[in-house]
Amino acid sequence: ASVMAPGPAPPLRQFASSSAMRAAHVTEDTPSDLLEGTMDLVIILPNRRRVNMEVHRSTPMMDLLIQVTTAHKISPAGHLIHVVSDTNLLTYKPSTPIGILDASIIEISPKSKGSEQSRNKAKAAALSNLNNQRLKVNLPRQQLAVYRLLPQTLLCDVLHTICCDKEIDGDTVTLRHPDKLGEALDLTQSLQHYSLTEVSLVPRDYQRPPP
Repeated sequence: ASVMAPGPAPPLRQFASSSAMRAAHVTEDTPSDLLEGTMDLVIILPNRRRVNMEVHRSTPMMDLLIQVTTAHKISPAGHLIHVVSDTNLLTYKPSTPIGILDASIIEISPKSKGSEQSRNKAKAAALSNLNNQRLKVNLPRQQLAVYRLLPQTLLCDVLHTICCDKEIDGDTVTLRHPDKLGEALDLTQSLQHYSLTEVSLVPRDYQRPPP
């Protein structure tokens, strides 16, 4: 019996972005026609103006965001890209090819002020932590606590923090310098004012025993 010669190998398909084929949403079951060729999109810009754009189906969503924002002189870092399908927003990964979502409307919107404020607060907190100083607190019964506070923190606020943390009645205690327990500190002054890196928590009526 004669052996039939194998047919010609199928042609290699070319894709606009090889990274799109490695996206998490692309599997062996993904129909190839969702990633081949181009598709027409309606882009809703932040100013609500609509523009038409033709893109390759294998373009990852993050690349699409950069393409659209760059073309319209918009900062990609300050905006998000949404896929609108029947008035619903579809979820996706940055590497998801636009063709898999098979949608025709894309919306570019500014990142929310709330998230921006949260990031600003986080940055401020991080900067604040860099400026914090270590404060050692000598507690009753030979106990010790350590806090990180700004040098500008008032001693009354330090006392309040310690009492809340250790569940101590703030009306019964006060702060003193460890080397000068017999001298009262002005609690309206700051840690920086006294150059304090260590304090002692003592009873409000504490009297240093005579030598």
